[in-house]
Order: sequence, then C-alpha cells, then structure tokens
Amino acid sequence: LDALAEFDAKGTFDVIGDTSMNYPDKAGKEGSAAWGGVRYDHYPDIHQDEHGGVVHNDRLIRRMLAEGHQITNHGYRHILFGKKAFVYGKRVHYGSVHSAVGDLKRLDQLMREKYNYVITMGRPPHYVDGLNGGFTSYDVYDRMGYQYLAASFDGAGWLPSGKKDREALEAEIVAMTNPVREALEKDPDFFCGQIIFQKDGYNMARRTPVAWGLPLQLEILHQYGYQVVTVAELMEECPFADVGRDNPLFEKMARLAKRRGVVYSDNKLRLENHMTMGELAMLLAPVDEALDLRWAKMRRSKRRVHPYFGALAWCSRERILPRSVKPDAPVTELPHGIFDDTKTYTRRAVYEAFREDWLDQGEYQEREIARIREQLRSTWTPPALPLPSERDADAPQESADAAQVVTDAPQAVEDVAIELGAARAVAQIAETAESVADVAESAESVTEAETTETVTEAETPQETESVTEAETPQETESVTEAADVAENAETVTEAERPQEAESVAETAEEITETPQEAADVAESVAETAQEVAEAVTDTDAPEAVAAFATEPVETAIAVPETAEEIYERALAEVYTEDSGDAHKMMNLPHVEDIPHVDGIPVIEYHPENLDDLFPQDPDDAPSEQET
Repeated sequence: LDALAEFDAKGTFDVIGDTSMNYPDKAGKEGSAAWGGVRYDHYPDIHQDEHGGVVHNDRLIRRMLAEGHQITNHGYRHILFGKKAFVYGKRVHYGSVHSAVGDLKRLDQLMREKYNYVITMGRPPHYVDGLNGGFTSYDVYDRMGYQYLAASFDGAGWLPSGKKDREALEAEIVAMTNPVREALEKDPDFFCGQIIFQKDGYNMARRTPVAWGLPLQLEILHQYGYQVVTVAELMEECPFADVGRDNPLFEKMARLAKRRGVVYSDNKLRLENHMTMGELAMLLAPVDEALDLRWAKMRRSKRRVHPYFGALAWCSRERILPRSVKPDAPVTELPHGIFDDTKTYTRRAVYEAFREDWLDQGEYQEREIARIREQLRSTWTPPALPLPSERDADAPQESADAAQVVTDAPQAVEDVAIELGAARAVAQIAETAESVADVAESAESVTEAETTETVTEAETPQETESVTEAETPQETESVTEAADVAENAETVTEAERPQEAESVAETAEEITETPQEAADVAESVAETAQEVAEAVTDTDAPEAVAAFATEPVETAIAVPETAEEIYERALAEVYTEDSGDAHKMMNLPHVEDIPHVDGIPVIEYHPENLDDLFPQDPDDAPSEQET
C-alpha cells in the first residue's frame, strides 16, 4: 500500500475472509505448493491464521477503501472449488456449486455489512475448477453476478528462485523487474489494458520480494508514462481487448455489455465473425433468466449443457426464436421489429442493426406483466376445489365453483388485454384460456354425462396445443393458480361470504338445468381472444405477434419449476438447516460452531470432500450411475 501510494497507483486486492477453520492440518515442504498446509491454505502462514484475512485486518481494509483501491472476492476460506489432481491432489475441495457460492456469499455479505462495500469481481483460489454436475468456477461467479477476474501478465515474485539467503531474495526481485523492463523496451505500449498479477505477501519460501520488487515495477511503468488503475476502472476505460474508443461501435457495445452477454471470456468482441444463433440469443435474453433456465436444465440432467442453452430457451419461450434452432448454427435472418435491415450477418452487422430501445420495452413489459399478474391474484381468485374424497358429496358445489371461474374469465381476459400491449396481451389470453380449460376438466368429473360433453366441446385444439402444463416458469405460475387457491379454501366459507355462496349455488343450479350455457360461456372466451388477436393484428405490432394470434404456437422448452421455486431452492442450498441443531449455517459452520482445542479450531471429521461433511440438498445428490 505504501508503494502504490508513492506512485499514485491503484491496486485490486483479492481478499479472503479467514482461514482459522482450516484445521487439522500440517505444513508441507518449504518451497512447494503445500508450504502453508497440506490439506488447506493458511494465511499468512500455518498457525498464524489470526493475522490474515478481512476478519483480522480491519485497519488494512479501511485503508484500502479510503485510498481508492478495489477489493474482490477470493473466497472466505480460500478452499479449492473443485478437485485438482495435479499439485493440489491432497487438498480438501468443495465439489459442488452451492458450497462454493455459499463460501463467496459469506465474504460478500461481510464486506457489505461491515464496510458498506459491494464486490463486483472475483477470482477463485488456484484458478478455474470443474465441479459436480458439469459446472465450473465460471458458473459460480455468474451466479454471484461477478465479473470473472484473471491476469494477463505474471508479475513474478511468488516462485522461489532456488538459491539461498540474500542471493535468493535478490534473484526473486530481479525476476520481478527484468521481464517488465524487457517487455517495454520491445513495445512501449505493451502494458496498455493489461492486468499484472502480483503476490502481496510471502512467496513459497516465506520471503517477501514484493516489498522491494513492486516499487521497482511501478518506477519502470511510471518512466514509460503509465497510469496504474483498478481493474474496475480499466474495464470502464478499456472493456474490450480488440475494440477501442476509436471504433464507431464502441459506445454501443459498452452499453450492451452491461446488460447482455456480448463479449467472449477473453474480453474480445470478434466483430468480423459470422454471428451464431446462440450468440444472437445471448444478445436478446436477460442474463438472470438465461442463467436460471440453464441451471435448471443442468440440475435435472446432472451434466453440463451448452453455455447458450438458457438464452435459447428464453428466446423460445418468448417466441422470438424457433425452438429447434441449434446454438452453433449461423444466423440467416433476424427477428422482425428488433433489428433494422442488414445485408450481412457478421457480429458487427447484427450489433449495428440491433435496436437498443427494444431492451427498454422488454424490461418495461416484464415489469407490467408482474404487476398485472399480482393484481389478478388479489382480485380474481378461483374458488378452491374439494379433495377427491369429498367430490361425491360436494358435486353440486364443485359445479358451481367451476361455473364461477368460467363466468369471471372473459372479463379478466379483457382487463389483461387492455393493460398489456400487443404480444403480451395475446400471451396472457392464452394462459387464461388454458386455466379455464383446466377448470372445465375438473368440473367434467363431477357433472352429468351431457354436461361433461358440452364442457369438453369448448376446448379448442388451438387452446390445448398453445400452452402445455408446467412448460415454463411463467406458464407454471398461471397453471398453478387453482392449486394456490386450494390452500386458502378455508377462507371462503358460506358464513363469511353468504352473498357469493348464494350466487354460486344459483349458478350451479342453472348449469344443471341448462348445461349448454357453460359451453356458450367458454366459447365466448375464445371469441374474446380472437377479437383481441384481430385488433392486435391491425396494429403495428411485429409479425411474430400476428402469427401467434392466428396460428397454433409451438410448445416451449419444458422447465418444470417456477421462478419462485428456483429462487427458493437456491436459497435453501446456500442456507441449510442442520437437522440436529437449530443453528443456521451458510454451507460451512461459523467459527463459534466449531469445537476448539488449545485455541485452534478443529474439525473432528476428516473429509476428502466438504460435501461429505455438509450434506447437499436431495436435488443436488448425484445419480447412482454418476457416483
């Protein structure tokens, strides 16, 4: 920190939380990768953990922040995410995504709560690891919402020289400075946009060449006119490795990179490459929703799927791209209304043709849909249907319940159509029509034969083909509304709502006397949908909307979980309850939950994998074949 301050330079510090829990352990051979511990890492050294990490260095953390440096997440305990057979084969590792995410969240939360600092980047201990289920460290940082942090130039100093005493330290200092000087002598612009990796403390031989080598490195850079900045500032000034501010497309791509996946993992745009359908989907799909869909697929299949799968699934669900499209297929045409005309389909041409205002419209529509759906839940709630064992006794009341749903549906559909615009109105109508059809099927089992026949006639092929049960998180929410109401059936009693109960009974009587009326009402729903569809067709809506209004819609990729279920399960993975005790833990026990012996925390069980010590959710358990 003193050296950086002397040259008005800013650093980016990969910090850890605390390694005090990483015992029992012993030191490895000095000069080897295991010098600080055979099974775990310890900072600053084995049996000196109380001096390392954010937990024990409040003064240093506050100084870093006060002097404008950046802090990134290097893991709370600096434990490997996945197993590394080479070099670190004896090290304990997490193995699963939810354990690694839990470790990172612990440090992330500590920085937020104690220092009001929001971490935006991270780097895993010992680089990229493979994890169970086909996941990698990249997936862990995607889930955290972090930019994955890597280095492009090794500042050296961490590797022992092999010599002894003073000669060893001098050789390690030379190893830090000579490569920097030689690179600049060949190309004065060599370090423009580069990230230099440096070790801030001991090297493997417990020497600290950085104390002398870093000031020399900074002096050399200063002589060549360089300004040393944080990685966050570098990413604002120079976000792409192959496109600079002199490029006419720079500003647009810089904006898109903050909202969509448009940059390769090496920070290159490769504008002259022909765009693929997977890359097109990454431009169109919201990052969080694409991640949710991809993760849900991987959790079911227990294997890695294409990185673009989630984005393609979202585009298919939204009927922007066909379901059958392949991620590596070249783009030959673009969705109407989202792009201007273009004669070629290079990445440059597609990005130039993309209408940025479409992103704002899409995000606005998503907010409106959520608002209206919440409003519908509070104002239009279908009565609960009785359990199967109760159906014989309550058949007339069940018929009345079904009739009430059918009667209320057309108005609800029209309300949605008025508040939503274009494509969203038609999509909402399709969901409502499907709900009506589901309720009609429930009524079918309890009415007379002639009533059953008339109700089922109201289900058109277009309605039954357009939306299948539990296909997507959005559709699942609509389909499961009846189930949600079933939980609240006790609140709708004759005593509480006598007027409504009386009107429902009258409706049931009318259905019994004139079964054809139920079919007429259901048919009016389809007519209302057709009227709205025709109105939409007459507007300036995209052609895709008109096609959806008049033709059966291809079913989307099935995702049998709602967004709420995915979110709740994700939380359950990060915050688990110990069945034996009431205490809560974040995948890893807190310091106070671990027994201490002579002041050193001790884990009494010696696991090869931390997942053996801290059980996973049943959903995360590997299959028998995989085991």
